[in-house]
Amino acid sequence: MTDEEDDYIKIKRIGLQKAENELLNIYRKAYQGLEKYVESGRDNIIKYLYSLQEESKNDYLVIEYKNTIIGFAIEYVYYENKNLIGEISEIAVLPEYKNQGIGKILFDFIEYILSQKCDILELEVGQKNYKALNLYKSKGYECYMKDKDWYYMRKYNSVMCNSS
Repeated sequence: MTDEEDDYIKIKRIGLQKAENELLNIYRKAYQGLEKYVESGRDNIIKYLYSLQEESKNDYLVIEYKNTIIGFAIEYVYYENKNLIGEISEIAVLPEYKNQGIGKILFDFIEYILSQKCDILELEVGQKNYKALNLYKSKGYECYMKDKDWYYMRKYNSVMCNSS
C-alpha cells in the first residue's frame, strides 16, 4: 500500500473482539458532554457494545483514516407489523474528526445498506444531541415518539414502499 492510499477513508466490517479497545475509546470520547445518554464504566460499555453486536448479528462498520479507526456504527434489522425495520443502533466518531463530514459519510453508508432491504429506517437520539438531531432531520427522519430524554425517529423508505 502506498502512502497516498493511506490517505483515503475506508469503511469495513470488523468484529468487536478485534477492535475492542479502539471502539471503547471512540465511544467514550464521542459522547463527552452527552454522558446522560450513554453507558459509563469500561465493563458496562464493553458489555453494551457486545450486546449490540450479538443483537445485530453483524460485525461493526468502522471508518478508518490512515489505518486508524476513527468511527464506528452498527445496525439491527427486525420485523414489526410485516414491515422490515432497519435500526441504526449506534454511530460514533472521534471528536477530532467531527465537523469534517466523517459522521455523515458513515451515516450515509449504513443508511444505504439498510435502504436496500428495509421498509422503514429508525434511530434514537438524545434530545440534547443537537448536531446528530439536525443531521437526522436533514436526512428526512421524523420523530414518531419521545420520552423525557430521547427522540425516536423514523424515515420511510420510498424505494421499498414504491416497489410493490
